[in-house]
Amino acid sequence: MIDNHSHLHLTALRSTTFARTTMYVCLCNAVTERQIREVVERGARSLDDVQRCLPVATSCGCCEQTAQELITSPRSLSPSVAA
Repeated sequence: MIDNHSHLHLTALRSTTFARTTMYVCLCNAVTERQIREVVERGARSLDDVQRCLPVATSCGCCEQTAQELITSPRSLSPSVAA
């Protein structure tokens, strides 16, 4: 298992200019923060809902907590709010 700890930088992204870039949440399946947000904007409210559209947190599971944060707090993490 390779873990680059990208999920640990979510808090830092909230308050920096880098918030305008996207981050890979799930490295195993190449799922990005932006993709998760798009699914949430279309009505997904849980990890199960998101997983119906994206393969996030379906392999090693290291990204599950970060995915959950994006699902439950999409507005507080959005680039437009952080800018």
